[in-house]
Amino acid sequence: MPSRAWILGMDTSGAAPGLALLALEEERLIERGLDARVRGSRALLPALEALLREAGARREAIAAVGAATGPGTFTGMRVGLSTAKGLALGLGIPLYGVPSLEAMALGGWTQWSREGRTEEPAWLLPFRDARQGELFWALFTPPEGPGVLPRRAGEDAVSAPAGIPLPAEGLGLACGASSDFPAGWRHPRLRHLELPASAPAEARQARAALRR
Repeated sequence: MPSRAWILGMDTSGAAPGLALLALEEERLIERGLDARVRGSRALLPALEALLREAGARREAIAAVGAATGPGTFTGMRVGLSTAKGLALGLGIPLYGVPSLEAMALGGWTQWSREGRTEEPAWLLPFRDARQGELFWALFTPPEGPGVLPRRAGEDAVSAPAGIPLPAEGLGLACGASSDFPAGWRHPRLRHLELPASAPAEARQARAALRR
C-alpha cells in the first residue's frame, strides 16, 4: 500500500464524538467512539494514536482529514476543528470540512444498505439535539447510484420537532441518536436508525474529495 494509505474522519460536533480511519484504496474501516464527557485534545490525540496502532500505521500514513463542521455543539466543533487543522498543517495534507447532517445522511444510507434491507427509503432525515426543545435537521433523498452522495432537499434548519415537515409519501429514514428522537413524531412509514456520530462518513466524504 502507498505510504499515505489512510483517510481520517473526525466528528466532535455531536453528543457522541468519534474517529475513523478509512483505507484509501480499499474498504477497510476502523472506528472508535469517545467519551462524550471528554472533548479536549487530551482525549482526541490518544484515541487517534490507539486507532493508528490498530491499523498498524503511523500519523504519516494519513493522506487527508475530514472533519465535521456542524451544526452541533460549539465546544465540540471548536476542539475538533482546531485539532484537525493542526494535524493537517503538521502533516502537510488536505483538510476537508464536511457538514454534519450531510455526513449523517450518508452514514445512515450506508448502514441501511449494508444491512441488506429490501426496501429503499424515499427520504432521509438526519437530526440532532439543538437544545431548548429544538432539533437541527435537514431532508435528503437517496443517492442515484454507488459512490454518489445523498441529494439535499433543503438547507440545514433548526426548529421544534412539531415544526419539521415530514414528507407524507414513501418510507422515511430518521438518522440520529435515540436520546434525541422526539416521542411525538408520528408517521406511518418513518423508521429510526441509531446514528449518534458520523466519523466514518466524514472519512468517506474526504476520500471522495481527495480523489476528485
